[in-house]
Amino acid sequence: MSMRATNKHNPWIAPEGYFESFPERLMTRIREEEAESKRAAEAPKTMPLWKRLAVAATAVGVVAVASFGLLQTEPVVAENDAETLYEEEMLEYVTLHNVDIEYYLTQY
Repeated sequence: MSMRATNKHNPWIAPEGYFESFPERLMTRIREEEAESKRAAEAPKTMPLWKRLAVAATAVGVVAVASFGLLQTEPVVAENDAETLYEEEMLEYVTLHNVDIEYYLTQY
């Protein structure tokens, strides 16, 4: 086909009166969207109940786990760790009794 043949036939035809009523339809649509956005802006923004409950449950869980870790009062003491022994236990650990001294002197 030549260029002249395609120029004579236009497959894109606007409906009757389309461009005459276009500004009016456009302004109507803009007003509707503005009214809708105003209604959306004026509506109170609240979180759904299930989300509020999920946030509360998470907060309670975090507090429970943290308090469980912080409230454990039982100290962990290694059996042969001299640094963690109390003073009396350390003195008893270091001091030899007379019976022990006599045993070592007589055996060796």
